[in-house]
Amino acid sequence: MRVNWCPHLVNAREAAYVEISVIRVLLVDDHAVVRGGLRFFLDGVPDIEVVGEAGNGVQALAQVAALVPDVVVMDIVMPEMDGIAATQQLHQRFSHVHVLALTSFAEGELV
Repeated sequence: MRVNWCPHLVNAREAAYVEISVIRVLLVDDHAVVRGGLRFFLDGVPDIEVVGEAGNGVQALAQVAALVPDVVVMDIVMPEMDGIAATQQLHQRFSHVHVLALTSFAEGELV
């Protein structure tokens, strides 16, 4: 997590600085509309910064290396490299990055 400093009003006469941790998020989904919707909601959360997007697992691994996110929101079913394979590689290469799996499928083998 990256740490930002922001002024926080303690009372009417003095301001103090408090530490806020910003969670850096990478969005990975093969549908741009889904990524856009997730970005719309996450952009409204003060402690979350969407640092990038990817459309498949191959792009996700490259973006993780370049952007160093704290969390990857990963779709499971994608072309080129699916979210399962990308997550396995991600954990081998970037063990500090957390993955939140995202899918619209209800089948047991995909969940």
